[in-house]
Amino acid sequence: MPNASNVERVPSAPFFLPARRELPLSPVHEADVEKMEAVSTAFLQSWNAYRRHGWGFDEYHPLSKVGSNLLGSSDSPLGFTIVDALDMLILQGLQREYEEARDWIRDVLHWDLDGRLNVFETTIRVMGGLLSASALMRNPPPDSLPASLEDAQMFQDKAEQLAWRLLPAFETPTGIPKRESFYDKDNFNSSSLAEATTIQLEFKYLAHLTKNQRYWYMAENPMFFVREATRPPRQGLLPIFLDPQSGAPLLGEVRLGSRGDSYYEYLVKQYLQTNYTETVYHDMYEHAFDGIKSTLLGEFTGIDPPLLYTMELFPRRVQQQIAWARRTKQDHLVCFLGGAMMLGASVHADGTLHPPFNDSLATAAMQEDWRVGHELVRSCVNTYTESATGLGAEIVFFQPPNEMKPGTRPWMVKRYVVPTYSV
Repeated sequence: MPNASNVERVPSAPFFLPARRELPLSPVHEADVEKMEAVSTAFLQSWNAYRRHGWGFDEYHPLSKVGSNLLGSSDSPLGFTIVDALDMLILQGLQREYEEARDWIRDVLHWDLDGRLNVFETTIRVMGGLLSASALMRNPPPDSLPASLEDAQMFQDKAEQLAWRLLPAFETPTGIPKRESFYDKDNFNSSSLAEATTIQLEFKYLAHLTKNQRYWYMAENPMFFVREATRPPRQGLLPIFLDPQSGAPLLGEVRLGSRGDSYYEYLVKQYLQTNYTETVYHDMYEHAFDGIKSTLLGEFTGIDPPLLYTMELFPRRVQQQIAWARRTKQDHLVCFLGGAMMLGASVHADGTLHPPFNDSLATAAMQEDWRVGHELVRSCVNTYTESATGLGAEIVFFQPPNEMKPGTRPWMVKRYVVPTYSV
């Protein structure tokens, strides 16, 4: 991913990184057949349980073996589970299961329903699921189901019908969508940063398919305001809430977990989606990730090699002034970040992406992005391998630099222990 601006980036991590480790040949360059079969088996077990006990419902409760709908009523399904799983049915070549799901979507699923639904969740899961299925049935990869232009068009039409039902949520002075079709009164009528900036891939792809630019501009409005709020010399990081009336960020926590996470993820993906033409997203990505490295990156040195992790910033009032402090809290949601950094740092050549080493287009900052991303993935894996159950916790608190305890686990799970230190 070449530098799209005229300013040469420089490495910004505040400490020396562990030595770079090469990616293994397997499973990176070779199929891991055992894991593929395990994933396929787990998926089919889950799907068949849902099919037997919760068919048509938005959610399935495996312990009680019943289904439920997000709108409450048994006759108001929105397809959250069936549509969300549709691409997996296609990719695995499950013809019978796919046809059953397709027929339900075609004959049962509709949007003539009353209720309050989260715009972000509905967009990424239902609209995104329909558009993914439409793309796959137009041009399916090897070993998946055969193409069907009729099915592809039906999924696209359903997605567009849903998009029209979501339009009222965008009727704000700035175009920044409300959380639902109503303002979020629990959070001062604000909009979540992640939710407002994680609808772009779906709406822009719909605009591409339908040639209706209205969908494109609907998705662009939130990006305009966050671009203005992060324009240099301002910081590339943003608090987790936006004011849909003015477009301004609201004073509050800066974090890469809930309500913040996918804003940073979609900066990378919007640039890739536009075939490297919308360089504004590339510049925003680099600016934001430079801020992440210089401001939010932490290092646990109690083990060798050290573990990298991310922190959160939160404001507090000190003598009538706003001061910022770091919290060594890392949500499990932040585990997307390592992959996003490695994706953003990759070099596109010969129709594929390559690590940014031994390539004339790769800058030192890109190489640092890759190395930081790799280390963050390793830290997230550590939260699984070092837990008592082998399951990663939803939230961990890493030991801060001033409280290093060699020989102990790098992180704690207890929510009431919140290590912090001033910036």
